[in-house]
Amino acid sequence: MLEYRELRIRISRDPAGVYHTYAEGPSGNASGHFTPPYAKGELNGFLGEISDQVGRARKRRAESPDTAQVRHFGGMLFDSLFENEIRDLYNGSLRAAEDQGKGLRLTLSLKDVPELMLVPWEFLYDEPNFLAISDLTPVVRYLDLRRVREPLAIQPPLRILGMVSSPAGVVELDVEREIENIDRALARPTAEGAVEVTWLETATLDELQSCLRGGPYHVFHYIGHGEYDEDLEDGVLLLEDERGRPNPVTGENLGATLANHTSLRLAALNSCEGGRNASDDPFAGVATSLVQSQIPAVVAMQFEITDRMASVFSKWLYESLAAGFPIDRSLSQARLAMFNRRSGVEWGTPVLFMRVQDGRIFDVPEPPVVPPPPPPPKPKDKDKDEASPKWWRTRTAMLIAAGVLAALLVAVVVLGLKACGGDTTTSDLWSTESSFPSMQRIPGVAADGSGGAFAVGVGNGSPVVQHYVGGSWSLETGDGTGVMRAVAVSGGTAVAGGLVHGQARDVDAGLWRRTAGKWVLTCPDEACGEGDRPQARQQVFDIAATGATFVAVGRETRGGVRHPALWHSDDAITWIRARGDAFEGADVYITGVAAKGDTVVAVGNSGQDGASWISDNRGVTWTKQTDNGLEAQGRRVEPQAVAATSSGWVAAGKEHVSKGEAWSPVVWLSPDGRTWTRAKIHSTPEDQEMADVARTSSGLVAVGLDLKKDSAAVWESDPTGKDWRAASSSSFSGQGQAGMSGVTALSDGTVLAVGSDKSGGRVWIEKSS
Repeated sequence: MLEYRELRIRISRDPAGVYHTYAEGPSGNASGHFTPPYAKGELNGFLGEISDQVGRARKRRAESPDTAQVRHFGGMLFDSLFENEIRDLYNGSLRAAEDQGKGLRLTLSLKDVPELMLVPWEFLYDEPNFLAISDLTPVVRYLDLRRVREPLAIQPPLRILGMVSSPAGVVELDVEREIENIDRALARPTAEGAVEVTWLETATLDELQSCLRGGPYHVFHYIGHGEYDEDLEDGVLLLEDERGRPNPVTGENLGATLANHTSLRLAALNSCEGGRNASDDPFAGVATSLVQSQIPAVVAMQFEITDRMASVFSKWLYESLAAGFPIDRSLSQARLAMFNRRSGVEWGTPVLFMRVQDGRIFDVPEPPVVPPPPPPPKPKDKDKDEASPKWWRTRTAMLIAAGVLAALLVAVVVLGLKACGGDTTTSDLWSTESSFPSMQRIPGVAADGSGGAFAVGVGNGSPVVQHYVGGSWSLETGDGTGVMRAVAVSGGTAVAGGLVHGQARDVDAGLWRRTAGKWVLTCPDEACGEGDRPQARQQVFDIAATGATFVAVGRETRGGVRHPALWHSDDAITWIRARGDAFEGADVYITGVAAKGDTVVAVGNSGQDGASWISDNRGVTWTKQTDNGLEAQGRRVEPQAVAATSSGWVAAGKEHVSKGEAWSPVVWLSPDGRTWTRAKIHSTPEDQEMADVARTSSGLVAVGLDLKKDSAAVWESDPTGKDWRAASSSSFSGQGQAGMSGVTALSDGTVLAVGSDKSGGRVWIEKSS
């Protein structure tokens, strides 16, 4: 592991406004002056130009004008900082470190000159290299504080708590795409067990505080909006309140929340202006406030950063930390990876604030040395072997006894549950059918009508399908870049829905039709793109089929406000976007749809309450229902899915209970798709939620996840759907954060559930008894 010597440069300012520098390094100390190589207005113009360049053309030449401009600025900055004696000290310290086989950490102490924190020191350039992209010369902003936390000893995985904040009324972030970007970037270390990412359900301060109680977490990763309040002279992050509106949170508030979680050693803020501070207070900015609140290291962004580079940054930063690298070297690795991808100036966007002297925030154990296997035993003399004790018989007897004991324990547990009126059924018929590490997740599944099924999802940023035929799986791919979330089959025609990524940050609804084993995009921009609604973003959440008609449902977001969206097609090729009063309203969207005969029923959200829509002519015209059976009984309710039953309809979802932030599962029943009542769920602990529901040969089944156990969850009911009980199976646990998101029943009674754990996509199976 590379070790470092340190060259610390402290800058102060006298009453006359002259900057003085004092440096200490491996080869001694020196003093001098710093004369900014720019006027204040020139610096602001340069910073504005850098910010503008991020939003310009994505394709850059090897020697692009912005890179040359930054090299020129960085060279002038280097010459101004390292002048005369300090230049000699720098060169001597660099040689001393190299002679010892170590790197030289350049630490800038700017506590007394907060106005100089606005300077992009990360662009320091000593021809022919930028210092900050080399492992040998990391650039750190150090805050001199009394208390220093020691490195935290951790066993893998490195646990990251992620938050994506996109409150209403501001420029909307595609939350799911942001999460997918990070999950895709960290797919390999996650699959290897080096990293584990948990995403907050909502971007509120209360949700953060609640989730931290269930730690430990080592890193807080924020994606969202940040701004600088000129009146307060303080930086804020825009989190959400309970209604999804903007909630400006200062670094002081966030720091107080994070500081209580003593295992947290790093905060990474991917937000605009997250690295900026007041001109006269080094702790007024969010990043510096977090460092003051005992967070050992904070990485913030001094400029905007594109999605692509944010993913590269996260991948290399967290992989390096998980490998035991100090934080400054980990950031240098991330910068170098960004630089090598022709990122223009974006590699200089991350800023590291640190209060640990050696950069070590974690102690990660070395991988264990696996001893070679023992040599095979030498053949024994036959006569001696016959005369020796029969050890293998003894071991067999022990195994048999252990098996009998385990069976007795299972029987005792089952009997105990029945005797105590337990509300959990043991479903030993469930097992893990397959795992697909190449797929980040598998949200949807549907029977193919021929005894098999299609499971849809995303793999390496592209839509992917697994086809289940004859007990085995085969891979199929879809057009474009995006995610498939749902699939439906009717009359041999299969259709999948989700989203596709367009130019820049555009997100269009995606609808694919299967043709000769290939999934082809069919929905044109007029129906699934912006069309006549500029800056709109559409997504498909679910699909249903009746006869030759397919109905897809989802949402459209315009100006940060969500609206319901619905499409229908009579041939799975030509899609028509449904319009009308039924699809208006703010904070309204559709999440589930099901069909039976000519009737199609959809469910979703309307503000804090649930909502339903119905069509009696196969999706052509719709009415929104006003029945209060879907209203929230807690703070918020979210129906997620709906299915047709023999006697009507069943919907499943989740609800925020009034006493806290946790979700609880909810089931609703309707005889006609218009009026709804709640079903009974035995034993409904908090932090469980339902994601999908389906009709099986023996009754109904709902699937979801148990957040406390980090496991998948299943509930089962008789055909009436009035009485639900949670199922139990050892297969529900996975490699961390296991959860089911879709379920379907095959013609032979087999039930398939799909979802994921930290290793990738998973499929569970319950074979009929």
